[in-house]
Amino acid sequence: MLLYPFFILPLIFSVLAVRTNKFPFKVGVTLSCIGIILFSRLPAGSGNDPVRLILIALLISIAGDFFLSHREEEGKEKPGWFVYGTVLFFFAHVFYLAYAAGNSRFPPILFLVLFGSLVLYCIFRLIPRVEELPLKIAITLYMVISCLSFSFAWGIRGAGSGRLFFILGIGLILFSDLCIAEAELIGFTPPGKLILPTYYAAHMALALGLSLS
Repeated sequence: MLLYPFFILPLIFSVLAVRTNKFPFKVGVTLSCIGIILFSRLPAGSGNDPVRLILIALLISIAGDFFLSHREEEGKEKPGWFVYGTVLFFFAHVFYLAYAAGNSRFPPILFLVLFGSLVLYCIFRLIPRVEELPLKIAITLYMVISCLSFSFAWGIRGAGSGRLFFILGIGLILFSDLCIAEAELIGFTPPGKLILPTYYAAHMALALGLSLS
């Protein structure tokens, strides 16, 4: 309850990031969420707190955001920078997965439904529009890790709002990634307006979920 007022910081940064698309404001969202998580976990005082995995994931996300935010120079795409950013976000999902898997019952049916849906999406809509082989490989690996991290998040044991907000956070990241695919790779621009709002809402949901857990 005492932490709620601090969420005004990532909220302000997110509004500024969406309006200006400036990288420092984007970093401000994630760093303020990291600060909230750290502050909420101070009473635990454990060096083995698994929440450190989420903190690492968020820091990696900042690096991935750097590559995606700076992949154009003088109106030209920097070769490989989109792939570099995608790879970094892949590793962020690895740490989300590691955190969730530590206290989760894996739901195979959910995974199969989600994975099957994304396979069909990639086969019939996404992959045919991607020419570069490294990007195709990155997309495929990213799809697998995204399905796993969301499935393990869904299977986290326990009840309460902390679990629900954590699931919401991972789900919003997945949704934001789909918006990126539609806008950046397929060229369907309307979802592009949802990329940043859902991405930063995801970080705030994760911070709130971990604060309540």
